[in-house]
Amino acid sequence: MLWTVVRKYWEIDSADKLIEICDLFRNETENEFLWRHRERCSNLPENFQLDSNFFGQYASPCPEGTYCPHLSFISYLSPPNGYYTAKAAISLNCQEGYFCRRGLRIDCPLGYICPEEEMKLPELCSIPSEFNETCADISLKNVEPCENGSYCIVPYYPALPVPPGTWMERPRPEFEADNLFEDCNEGDWCGLGRSIEIDEDPKKRRNLVSC
Repeated sequence: MLWTVVRKYWEIDSADKLIEICDLFRNETENEFLWRHRERCSNLPENFQLDSNFFGQYASPCPEGTYCPHLSFISYLSPPNGYYTAKAAISLNCQEGYFCRRGLRIDCPLGYICPEEEMKLPELCSIPSEFNETCADISLKNVEPCENGSYCIVPYYPALPVPPGTWMERPRPEFEADNLFEDCNEGDWCGLGRSIEIDEDPKKRRNLVSC
């Protein structure tokens, strides 16, 4: 069933301006003016557009994940893997950060990345050989770096800060499993997650952790 909806001009203008502001906010999250719109933008789908769906409502007996493109009669189709149905009559290609199977869009799970569009299965993250990368979040497009002063053991687990009484150099080009961080000496201050910049001068480097 299809119902048309009449929109006033100010509704269209307001929605159009909100889309523009939210697009800017996603690229300028620290902007003070845009920050007050963060809640509105969080409720707005990332790819929201003023298309025909803004002027109508569509109801269909088709189950979720089924593609039914015809309005005059029922025709059950299955979108190919890599595509999903946002509504019964609309089939879309899978976006980055997701994979799509049997007409359903699925968040990229922990320990995986979905760097491309139309992905049929997520891509498994490898165990970080240098303990400096993680995939411990959903809907990731790319592998994320570990924060300074932390190390990542497996891709599906969040970064762990180096323990108190130790410190880690940054950036550190090569890691060994038994040499992730250094012990503090007497007179040093090393709180949880302590890290310092590498410097060729050992005296200057030591001063960075001195109490």
